[in-house]
Amino acid sequence: LGHSPGGAEGFTCLVLGYRRYPRASMEEQVNDVARALEWAADSAEFGERARHVLGHSSGAHVASMAVMRRARARLAPLCSSLTGVAGVYDIARHLDFERGRGVHEVSPMKPAAGGPANFAAASPAIAASQLLREQAALLPPVLLVHGTKDTTVPHDSSVRMAIALRAAGARDVDLIILSENGHADFMLELSGLVDERRFDVLGERGAGTGAQMRTLDPILRLIASCGRAAPHSSVDLGECPPGAASAHPIPPVVRSKL
Repeated sequence: LGHSPGGAEGFTCLVLGYRRYPRASMEEQVNDVARALEWAADSAEFGERARHVLGHSSGAHVASMAVMRRARARLAPLCSSLTGVAGVYDIARHLDFERGRGVHEVSPMKPAAGGPANFAAASPAIAASQLLREQAALLPPVLLVHGTKDTTVPHDSSVRMAIALRAAGARDVDLIILSENGHADFMLELSGLVDERRFDVLGERGAGTGAQMRTLDPILRLIASCGRAAPHSSVDLGECPPGAASAHPIPPVVRSKL
């Protein structure tokens, strides 16, 4: 994001990674992200600024779980907003989709979750549906963005997540469904590897108005509405030796996609 149009907007970007399976289970991945967010909140450099969390695909899954877990514990959020792009929010439902593609046996999702018995506990949409209203009220503004041409994670994943959040009583949930937008388009747009594209807005805001936008546009709009960041710099939180977190200023995360 720091080397994309977002960088030109004046944002400080932290790339928060997490260990991947088989190095870590889903629960441990969520812990990695939660510790990274705690580090940023406690940091003298970033703690007083608006902090916006953005995750794509599996990153949207673990970031959402970290935010849900904090609300469930009745703790104030560590971020000013949460954006999930093309995220997986219901493990069991997504594995059914992968079964239809014939890839469910090679997917790391089932073993990373610890088997079917843990699917519900590892699913943000399920976690959202179980929140009490006072817990849901602690959630930051949430933006979910998905494309209709995503053949890796179907866009109804984000639709169902939005429904679960709103039913639980989350106060600010926005859902953007974009036409012709595939699973990788967002990352390609951020990286500058493809020419800028604009997609028709099919779902919710702008629906039926002929509105068009880049995948990045609603994210920038949400950040602007919640408060600006400091002048741009790009900080990559690289790998920290396991077990050294207490003596190291950077949490034990590894380089990863957003």
